[in-house]
Amino acid sequence: LSGGWVYYKNVPLFEAAKLKIKGKHNLWNAAVASAVGFEFGVPLKVIREVVYSFEGLPYRLQYIGSFNGIGIYNDSKSTTPNALKAALESFDRKVVLIFGGYDKGADFGFLKNLFKEKVKFAIAYGGNRKKLKEQLGGVVPFKTFRTLEESLRFAKGLLKEGDVLLFSPASASFDQFSSYEERGRVFNELVGELFSK
Repeated sequence: LSGGWVYYKNVPLFEAAKLKIKGKHNLWNAAVASAVGFEFGVPLKVIREVVYSFEGLPYRLQYIGSFNGIGIYNDSKSTTPNALKAALESFDRKVVLIFGGYDKGADFGFLKNLFKEKVKFAIAYGGNRKKLKEQLGGVVPFKTFRTLEESLRFAKGLLKEGDVLLFSPASASFDQFSSYEERGRVFNELVGELFSK
């Protein structure tokens, strides 16, 4: 990585800032995939088109899109505090965070400093919303709601152009959903309904 470009054998493969996927782990995954493609003769133009357009795997810090200048990411696969930590560390600015769900007995207190650095506003929902507020509520502006839909409706009124909305539950889905996949699908549907109007 030099001057914002990923190089392989002194060949500039792609610009890191143009990736839609977030996180150092995804940057290195894209670098390895691009280097392999280059070795097998894939033209640089094609490599760049693919890495710049790739939005990630479903519900794994997946870029959903930009709605009136608001970038939205779906990380429903995040079912632990450590997964939330990795998601937050993937952004270079503060995010509006929606998180919560079924309580697996995890401790969230160790995230306090990271919240101060990375979270503009936290919205907790679901079965463990009160616990999340107890452990992190004094760190950043904080609201709780019973459901994901209520949380997203509140977030819509809060968000401004240039903001990032991150859905990274850090909890299991079983209080309101059958799986993280269902939870992620519902989130995407709600975003489509609420933000495209």
